Amino acid sequence: MTLYQALRAAHVLGAVLLLGNVIVSGIWAALGMRADAGVPHRAVARAVIVTDWCFTVPGGALLVGSGLWMARLAGLPLLATPFVRLGLGALVLSTGLWLAVLVPLQARWVRAATEREARRLYRMWSLVGWIATTPLLLGLWTMATRR
Repeated sequence: MTLYQALRAAHVLGAVLLLGNVIVSGIWAALGMRADAGVPHRAVARAVIVTDWCFTVPGGALLVGSGLWMARLAGLPLLATPFVRLGLGALVLSTGLWLAVLVPLQARWVRAATEREARRLYRMWSLVGWIATTPLLLGLWTMATRR
């Protein structure tokens, strides 16, 4: 296996960890926050935070690190290569929403004093979270098709 092939495998693994966790966390949180689920809101919010640190952050780091290294090995100018520029832009947009909106919402959600407040914060988190997932899916399509 060449270095480039190993980096490509790492890139795919990073994408799977990042996107897989983002999507599964959104679905799992929706199931956990159902009124009849019987799961305390703090447990749901804490699980989202833990899985972000265990899967989203390492997956994103692996995705970016391997992608930049592959682009360098291939001699691709980052901002002059359309699929790389679009993929990086999608990741920057999604990461910006995660850091600026979702992480603070998660912190407030886990500390919510009432179930009503927790549900309100969860709904905001879920809406912004699915919006932030859209650029990641666009980035995946862009990288897979190189368009």
